[in-house]
Amino acid sequence: MFTAKATPHKPTRCYKLIRSASQATRARFCAASTCGATGLKGISLIEAFADAAYPPSDKTIGIGGNELSLDASRHKNRLNANISVDTISENRRAKLRQNLTNLYDWVSAGVHSNVTAEEAYSFFLNVYLFLGEVAKYE
Repeated sequence: MFTAKATPHKPTRCYKLIRSASQATRARFCAASTCGATGLKGISLIEAFADAAYPPSDKTIGIGGNELSLDASRHKNRLNANISVDTISENRRAKLRQNLTNLYDWVSAGVHSNVTAEEAYSFFLNVYLFLGEVAKYE
């Protein structure tokens, strides 16, 4: 079994954003433990990350010919704006946006159907991978 030694390090912005989002999510959903709640916990984590990485504003941003609102209720729009501004490669932007859409679609489908523990685990891992990818462009 691999064990890593704890080494002192200076937390990166990526780490701080994900940790902040994780703490906010745990505070809101610490009592939820079912597979159905996993999707909601994952989306809450994404939303907390959006609040930390791209705070709400009254502005709009044009992406792909659409004007997107960046207000407090538009977490997905703000993450798309963050991706658009911080990611240089158009191919990478498209993949990150598709991944974000897939995560939201998974939750929508999961709310209306039975979700196995394996699917919930996979979803939660994908949430963290997505957040790590977005945060590294910060």
